[in-house]
Amino acid sequence: MSALSMGSVVKGAGASKDYHVDFSPFLAAAEKVVGAVYAQDPIGITIGSGAYASTIDDDGKGGTVWLQGGTPGIDYVITATFTTDNVPPRIEQRTFTVVIENTGNAAVEERGWIDVVRDFGADYTGAQDTYEAFQLAIDAAKFGGVVRVPYGHYRLNTGLFLDFGVTMKGDGEGWKLGDRVFVDVPQTRATFDIYDTVNPGITVWQDATLSQFNFYYPNQNGAASTPTVYPASVKVTGLGAAVEGLAGINPYWFIDWETNGGKASNITGYPLKWGFWCGRNGGGASFSDINFTPVVWGTELGATLQAWVQANAVAYVMDGGAEEISWDKILCYGYDVGLLSQAFNASAIGSAGNLTNALFDTVNVGILVVSGLNFVGLRADNVAMAINATGAGIKFSDSGGAGYFSRPRLAGSRLQIRGVPGVGRSIWMVAGSRGFVEVDSSYLDDVTAPTAHVFADSATSEVHLSRVIIPTGGVRTAGAGTITDTQQRTV
Repeated sequence: MSALSMGSVVKGAGASKDYHVDFSPFLAAAEKVVGAVYAQDPIGITIGSGAYASTIDDDGKGGTVWLQGGTPGIDYVITATFTTDNVPPRIEQRTFTVVIENTGNAAVEERGWIDVVRDFGADYTGAQDTYEAFQLAIDAAKFGGVVRVPYGHYRLNTGLFLDFGVTMKGDGEGWKLGDRVFVDVPQTRATFDIYDTVNPGITVWQDATLSQFNFYYPNQNGAASTPTVYPASVKVTGLGAAVEGLAGINPYWFIDWETNGGKASNITGYPLKWGFWCGRNGGGASFSDINFTPVVWGTELGATLQAWVQANAVAYVMDGGAEEISWDKILCYGYDVGLLSQAFNASAIGSAGNLTNALFDTVNVGILVVSGLNFVGLRADNVAMAINATGAGIKFSDSGGAGYFSRPRLAGSRLQIRGVPGVGRSIWMVAGSRGFVEVDSSYLDDVTAPTAHVFADSATSEVHLSRVIIPTGGVRTAGAGTITDTQQRTV
């Protein structure tokens, strides 16, 4: 079957003309791909038994094939022959399969996957809205199909819904070091140009997979003093969903995870306010190999906007109901907060999980607990934090609570908290906190001078250190809370 196969929608068309196929998207796509302009009507049509077709052009637009009769659920193989306007003319033949459904729609079944450009005429130049083409392709691929997206720019004026079991995969080389933001974004792979300010760019449903895409916001101005607000680029709402190989070039909010289980991996970009947000999650979700940094994009990102991100943006969020999630190999650079625990969802029962192999570089606060962390808490291992002069590595500013929230807990091992000398703190339990922190086999260096490394300003907080190395002159106790230090080390 030819790679330039026709794909379109089969729609109900009344009693005398039951279904029709519009060839226009195929003709446009074929012209883009091979540089040949095809005739507007096929010169020959054959079709399997049980139905028949003709090239009735009663709408004056050409390129229409009427499929009369037929039974829903039956495959009909159509072979269409076209001529081109090349000199000399060429004869091109395309074969595709149409499956009539009771709804009056049909899927194009060929190659084992659907091509959104060749089968549904999506414009890959970024000039025209592609929402309808994408949604039709996704509908055709429901319950286990694959939608292939060639490299290019795809304008979305309205956010997409990636339905049950559909895999949507972009082509191309992928995002790489040196790609630039805001101006002249290279077409190294499929890029969604997002214009919708109300809906998420793509909502991912149960058992669906979104793979290998860039997300770009043409109206996000890198020279502005504050970013333009948009919903999340990707919102995951279905069990067992997966996202992988995504790059958020300049989103306000990149990923919003609002479901149990699933996984996200190989994520990169520079979210301007919220990076990866984990909301209500009943457990089992795994997030790995995530990197948020502005460094690779050079001068297109203005210093004023980058300063705003440093003062206001959060790379990773646990929203009060992220139960037993796993963060592994995550990094951020130049954010206000690396990982935030805060119960924006008041009905949640609290967050807990694992944080391993992480780096929060040049942040004001590495891990900030405002609310939402429960007594099971966060278990952090092999986490490094580079803190700005007035910041804190671990900061609890919670006010406690009842039940699950009565004693938010963090247990850390192999932590490295370093920073510019100033008035910052390695661990800070703010007045009123009921937090409980245990740190073992870790290193606290150059965060403060001359004030203490560990502050327990709250009388209801506890900090327990074991085998923690602090440079000569570092102070381990300050404030009204409980601080214990077992097997302390000084270098």
